[in-house]
This record gives sequence, C-alpha cells and structure tokens, in this order.
Amino acid sequence: MKLTEGQPPDVQANLSWLTADMGLAAPNISVALDSVAERKRITFAYRSKDTRTSRTVEPYGLTHRRGRWYLVGHDQQSDQVRSFRLDRVERAIRIAHPSRPGPDFEIPEGFTLQGHMERPPFVQGEALSEAKVRFDASTAWWVERTSPWLRLEYAEDMSATALVDVSDDSGFVAWLLGFGEGAEVLEPQPLRDAVRRRLEQICG
Repeated sequence: MKLTEGQPPDVQANLSWLTADMGLAAPNISVALDSVAERKRITFAYRSKDTRTSRTVEPYGLTHRRGRWYLVGHDQQSDQVRSFRLDRVERAIRIAHPSRPGPDFEIPEGFTLQGHMERPPFVQGEALSEAKVRFDASTAWWVERTSPWLRLEYAEDMSATALVDVSDDSGFVAWLLGFGEGAEVLEPQPLRDAVRRRLEQICG
C-alpha cells in the first residue's frame, strides 16, 4: 500500500518520495486478519529453520515490523503466546472450526501486542530451546524492572529463576552476559557451553 494512492496526480508527484509498503498483498494476510477479528482458532504449517511443524493457534493480533507481518497468539503446542512470521507459513492458513458459530477464545486481560513484541529478539518467533536462568539477589530486582516479559520465581534469599524461550542462541548469550556474575544458565547444557565459550573468547 502506498500512502499516495488515491491522491490527485499533482499531489502524487509532490509526494512521490513518500511510500510505505505494508505488504497487504502477502499470502494469508486476509484470512489472518479475519481470524483475529472474529477470534477464530486457526491451523497452519510453519517453517522454522530446517523444521516444519503443524501449529494450532488462537490469534490475538497482527503486527508489522521491519517489513514483515507477525501473527501473535496462543500456541497450543507450547501452551505459550508466540509470534509467527507470516512469510514462514507454508500453504494456506485454515480456520480450525469454520462451522462453529461465535468466537473460539477470549484474549487474556492485559495482553497487548506492543508488550509482547517489546521482548528482545532472541525470545521472539519459534523457540528452539528453553533456558532456565538463575539471577542472584543483587540482580533479580533489576531484571524484574528492566525485563517485564520475564516471569521470575523468587527464593527465600531473594534470588530468582526464570524460564526463557530462546530462538537465537547468540542473542541470548549476549543478553545474559550483560548481567555479569549475577546471572547463570542452569540448563540446558548446550546453552551453558555457549556461555562458557563466549566468556573464553572475551577473556582471550
């Protein structure tokens, strides 16, 4: 969609530099918009790197970021809110129960697209792993303030643990090292190893 469409020719000429391609002709955009508006559960095949999985999602909204459309909703397979790039959806999105009248779900109170998408890139999109991270007491309060997307579980000594979906290992490692000695990956082992290798590179 161009912002100059529908304007008189002389206006179009003066504003020829002003365009915004919103990708409204992208495959599946129409059915995705309808499913969000009508709160209908959908199914689709999703490609993530070298894997292809079947997803069943309750779509909460659509957002356009950096030239791509993202469908955000509750993914039944992971039982979590996830974002899916529409250009990675293979074939057609289908309504799970087209003959069922009315909406299939309710959007959770307090949910916002902006709040979901403000999470760092390494936890957006299809998660490749889940990290369990421990923050000591001197760090946990700061993590809670600066990373509201995390759910912290506090211990009696005011340290805290959190489960983090990771879709980009290097981005996750860089984020974690920003907390210095105040954060530690407890599991899985491959991510612990990735942190150790990065520390060895930094220390030369």
